[in-house]
Amino acid sequence: KSLEIIINTENFHVHKRIERSDKSEFRTLKVTQNDQSFEDQYFLHSRSLDRPSDIHHKKREGVDSRNISVAIPLLKEEMDEGILFSYLPVWENTGLPFMVNADFLLTSNREGIHEDYNWNQWLRDEIAETYNLGFVSLLGSDRVSIDQKVNAYRSIPIEANLNFLDPVVESIHEGLSEMKCILSFKINELNTPGKVKSPSPNFLKLLDTSKRLPSSISNNNHPLVLDKLLTPEFRQILK
Repeated sequence: KSLEIIINTENFHVHKRIERSDKSEFRTLKVTQNDQSFEDQYFLHSRSLDRPSDIHHKKREGVDSRNISVAIPLLKEEMDEGILFSYLPVWENTGLPFMVNADFLLTSNREGIHEDYNWNQWLRDEIAETYNLGFVSLLGSDRVSIDQKVNAYRSIPIEANLNFLDPVVESIHEGLSEMKCILSFKINELNTPGKVKSPSPNFLKLLDTSKRLPSSISNNNHPLVLDKLLTPEFRQILK
């Protein structure tokens, strides 16, 4: 699928083309603008939700289920601003460093969400579990490289930029604290946050992490966090 945008005025010219390709749970976007191009790749995770019996809205009469999906960036080397969609973009710079799409009920100008509708609150409260399940699935996939997995940690939100999304951040943190979501020096092993140890930079300097770790460390009941996750940036995210 592709989208082409051409704007020509006397003093301004833009020729932008966006190409999308999907393969299994991966989505690649190639953006070309004025002969310069770049690619973004995302890991997709979707869930089908049954509408709770106490959730109703006149605009969704007869609707018993809805899908919600997240797209976690794999190539970003800095934290993404995040976009929330209701089929089309609604909020940008959400503070959730991933994309989320759900059937939110929008204001008449399509620039906002009716935050007091229980329909929207229900969908909002499902974002965290959808993200957490997708994130752990990504970490466990043998089709995702170690560098892509490390990049994906940048999608863990620290603080939402919208009050309506504050509960999402809190629920993501609470959920991940109980899930096997931390890569250790055993590359193919995931651990819960409480089981791993985060060594100090001085301790890391004593180890040549490109070689096999001593068995006293690699077989420890409290394995070490993967060294690529021990930069100041990732320490801030994971604390």
